[in-house]
Amino acid sequence: VLDLDWTTAGTYTNVTGFETIKSRNDEAFAITTVDGNVASTKSLTIDLTALLTTASGTIDISAETNGAITILSGAANTTATLSSSSVGDTVTGGAGVEAITVLDDQLTSLDTLNGGAGTDTLTISGNGVLADADFTNVSNFETLILGTGGANTFVLGTEYAGSGITTITTKTADDTITFGSGVTTAQTVTFESGADTIDATAMTAALTVNVTTETDLTSADTLTGGTGTDILNITFAGSGSISASEIGGVTKFEKITSATNAIGKLVLADANNATSTITVDVTNNTSAAFTLDAS
Repeated sequence: VLDLDWTTAGTYTNVTGFETIKSRNDEAFAITTVDGNVASTKSLTIDLTALLTTASGTIDISAETNGAITILSGAANTTATLSSSSVGDTVTGGAGVEAITVLDDQLTSLDTLNGGAGTDTLTISGNGVLADADFTNVSNFETLILGTGGANTFVLGTEYAGSGITTITTKTADDTITFGSGVTTAQTVTFESGADTIDATAMTAALTVNVTTETDLTSADTLTGGTGTDILNITFAGSGSISASEIGGVTKFEKITSATNAIGKLVLADANNATSTITVDVTNNTSAAFTLDAS
């Protein structure tokens, strides 16, 4: 056991053969490991359970390629960047907020990530493809943030639902998110610019899609609701408008909402309510004018 009183950010290049690195006191603790800290197929535990109040832990194990690293969080907040290890990582969260970052192609069923009792975020670094099975051992997280740099494709079902995640935030990339029938908890997706496809056709739970500004919704986007009560929530920046062609890819949503008290204009397309009744809710426009064209 390497028992440390406290540590600022540093790289432990010449540390080998230890099974545990431990924070002794409730003080800020930061470690960046190197691949040599853990021998191939061997294990290392980074123990932050002494961090009980405001002291935070910042851990970067991204250099590890073939050892097993476990991070034990305390009641304080923990920020961790996970590894590309062939044997997976383990995170056991505490009562604090866990902010965990993992490369898109490194999140697999070999990883066991438990966010614990706080409000916890899993961030995907980079871009690529994630399958439902990749979330098999993910639990007690609330938010998923997608990566940047290129297209992302996520197919989500029962295993994803078991992770506890109910909020997804996309970035300025082309993202495809498919919710399967195994997703039975209400989901909220916030997206920015890019050619995005969100398909909830098979999902029975409610879906809310937040459009960051009206310019982010274009004819390149395809948004399909499921069998629940689905809402498209649009933030108009003021004097902004959405044309019929720009909203033409939106189907099976029961409600479209103007999110703020800002001037806006919406021209509906025929496809928007081809199979259902649609409600346009502008009650947030308490003073700013809103124009609706449903012709």
